[in-house]
Amino acid sequence: MKDVAAKAGVHHSTVSLCLKNSSRISRATKDRILTLAREMGYRPHPYLSTLMHTRRRGRVSGSSEVLALVIFTSPDANWKRWLGEFKDEMEPARTQARARGFKLEFFEVSPEKFGPRRMGDILYSRNIKGVLLGPWHHSQETFDWQWERFTVVALGPSLHEPRIHRVRHHHFQAMLTAVNECHRLGYRRVGLTLKAEINRKLDQRWLASYLMKRYEAPCADPPEPHISESWTRESFLDWFEAQRPDAIITINVSDAKAWLTSAGCRIPRDVGLVGLSVPRSSTQTGIYQDWPTQGRRATTLLIDLLRENAAGLDNHPNTLLVNGVWIPGSTVRKQL
Repeated sequence: MKDVAAKAGVHHSTVSLCLKNSSRISRATKDRILTLAREMGYRPHPYLSTLMHTRRRGRVSGSSEVLALVIFTSPDANWKRWLGEFKDEMEPARTQARARGFKLEFFEVSPEKFGPRRMGDILYSRNIKGVLLGPWHHSQETFDWQWERFTVVALGPSLHEPRIHRVRHHHFQAMLTAVNECHRLGYRRVGLTLKAEINRKLDQRWLASYLMKRYEAPCADPPEPHISESWTRESFLDWFEAQRPDAIITINVSDAKAWLTSAGCRIPRDVGLVGLSVPRSSTQTGIYQDWPTQGRRATTLLIDLLRENAAGLDNHPNTLLVNGVWIPGSTVRKQL
């Protein structure tokens, strides 16, 4: 670094700030120093850089810089219950933030009562630069916000536009796992039923994966998927009677279980039931989406982007996929 500084005629601290993409240095000076550093073959030592960054942070302030996890609320009772579980599963993300010298705080926002721009103003006034955008209850097509003020990473698939850095569950792989596990247990007519809104929210990833497996199905006439705009007991049971699946994959497990039971079906004796988002400790068979790992990965990505001063929108945002975990559960059984 001192060699680069001597060649450029600047202090070595200026070179250090340029290499960190500091906003304190003009773009022209940064471009000149970085070009010179490349020409001279400068390469940072990764472990030493991390150590020095941590030590410098410790000297600058005794308090941690705050990151915001913005969680969008909804009056829906099931969503409120799920959000409680979600916040518990974000504790490893808080631990990850502390290990990197940050403090992760939760901000619950009602979109109906509290506009996103107002939320942005509050975060900005608190000098919070790093934001994790939590999941939404419904698919969110766009988000009117002051992107240039913040470095943002989204958790989950909800927000469609603009395209931002994101960590989410690997939905395509999860469906492959669910169908393969059903086939391994001896199920042959594996059906899929989803709300149409959820199918759109996920850009049809679950459906695409299911259809790929459907054409590999170990039966000549596999069930047609049920993607319904009208998610009702009647439409579900009409599909079930017409297609007669021996196992059903769905994210709406509680509805499917209640409707099947009311129709006299015994689970898993008469039909297997597989959930696409089940708790880690559930007796329900299905896929655990591993939110703690998603939270840790998203926090790490956010901090790395903050260190690069990567505020605003990126033309080539990252998308990190986290595989789910198969939970054997008790709502399927080995077929005779």
